[in-house]
Amino acid sequence: MSKKIIFIILGCWMSMMFLFSNQNATKSNHTSDKVTISLIHLVGKFMGKTTGKAQEKKIIKNVRLLVRKTAHMSEYFVLAVLIFCLVSNYVSSNKKVFLITFICCVLFSIGDEIHQLFIPGRTGRIFDVGVDSCGILLGCILLTFIKHKTYKKKLQNIWKIKIIYFNFVIIGLFLGSIFIFLYLSFLFNICILMTRWRNVYYFSNYN
Repeated sequence: MSKKIIFIILGCWMSMMFLFSNQNATKSNHTSDKVTISLIHLVGKFMGKTTGKAQEKKIIKNVRLLVRKTAHMSEYFVLAVLIFCLVSNYVSSNKKVFLITFICCVLFSIGDEIHQLFIPGRTGRIFDVGVDSCGILLGCILLTFIKHKTYKKKLQNIWKIKIIYFNFVIIGLFLGSIFIFLYLSFLFNICILMTRWRNVYYFSNYN
């Protein structure tokens, strides 16, 4: 993938992250709830389960924090993938690429949390930087592994190398999406069980 394309995608992605971060608390919660409802419906259809509005509200209340943190981790996973691919065009050492990518992404995360201090109803948290760092680390490790395996083949053709870099992004995003989907499916089932157990507990106590 060419440097210009990576720059454009990276610029768009960082702008999107900034816009989400710039939302006040009410808009941010509304956006999170809409995403959560969509995920509930998607996972429900995939698993052949349906939920009513009352149950949806309980699930949203239980998993809102988890969805927000998973979104944080996913955003920075993609950011790490893009920056890794960009830095790889200028630096050959895997260790240096890993380190530069990780530092740049963590600094962006810290700046994002500081920015949220000035948004009504939002707060900047060190915990969120830690969550973001998990996504960054996952992206860096994944692409370092792919790059290491690729360079073992010692490909000489420049066009093949460009295709491989493009595959870095596609494979990274694909594996990340699978990981996130499985993670959310797991959370969905846990929340369904928690809701059922809570209903059974209340029923047994009040009857």
